[in-house]
Amino acid sequence: METAIPEINQEVDIDQKLTDWARGHTERYSDLILMDSSVIELTEQTKLAQLPGTKHISGSPLDVETINTFVTAVESRFPLMLDTLEVHEQASGLLTAMGQNLEAGKNIIVVANHDKISNLGFVLAAYVSALKSKGFEFHAGTIVGKIAPRLGREVGENIMSLTDVLALGCDDIYLGYPETASTEAAGIPEDIADKHNGGMLRALLKNLRRGGNLLVIDPTGTTNKPVDGLVTFGEVGNATERILGKPNNLVVPTGIWLEDGSSVFTTDGKLYRISSEKNEPDNPIQNISLNTLMGTLASLLNTAVDPNIARFEAPPKSDHRKLGNVATVASVTT
Repeated sequence: METAIPEINQEVDIDQKLTDWARGHTERYSDLILMDSSVIELTEQTKLAQLPGTKHISGSPLDVETINTFVTAVESRFPLMLDTLEVHEQASGLLTAMGQNLEAGKNIIVVANHDKISNLGFVLAAYVSALKSKGFEFHAGTIVGKIAPRLGREVGENIMSLTDVLALGCDDIYLGYPETASTEAAGIPEDIADKHNGGMLRALLKNLRRGGNLLVIDPTGTTNKPVDGLVTFGEVGNATERILGKPNNLVVPTGIWLEDGSSVFTTDGKLYRISSEKNEPDNPIQNISLNTLMGTLASLLNTAVDPNIARFEAPPKSDHRKLGNVATVASVTT
């Protein structure tokens, strides 16, 4: 019994650090609420997700019509996201290609940036809705930070944790520590984060081996905010590199930027494979390096509703495997 006490104390310590980390987000983002059990009644799923050792929770996806209604109530620009995907379907057959590959046992990984922690949820909902409305069957999932179940937002008259919201649109939610400076700044010991992420990655790779998964991730694991006119993409973590580099996984880059007065949701309508092999002329799935993929993602953010509101530049090319890509953003006006 005595040997278990340090582990219990450590879990209590990690729990408090995660709460403090989440509280910092609520102080920066006015639409986020701290999911504190002493103030807000939590669902059993949120309680489970908040446990320091939880690496995965299962969702219960709603039907397409309900997803569309629900997400539009939270983000009024959601129908425009669906319109964007339909435009690419008409132009290049993107959704059909994604759906056919999913049903053939491939995994599709949507690689997106996010300037707000909720944006990946909107990307996930858009692709899930668009693909399922065309009759395709697949498992949907996403990777979020360990603080996600400790953050919530108002949904109608209710307050829901971000993980409870995500569970309405996907089957699998993986909870991990981002391989960024923010994890260290929160006081999470490196060995604890690495051990946790290793377990999370094993669970994810096990599901990916079965095929037919749509996974939405931000490969850098951090929000992208302008500092002195620059949006800097962080390094891609080792775990993300392993996921993206699997031969059965195809990639769709998607840019999103939902600041006040500026709306961007775009993709280039192509499927890629992370590989250094030469491209075959007649193969619609093109090989691309990880560095070029991140450059493509930054370039996509140039497609803005009004280029005078937000303008991005693709990051410079780099031969280095790790990334410090930079996109330039003009001053945002409303």
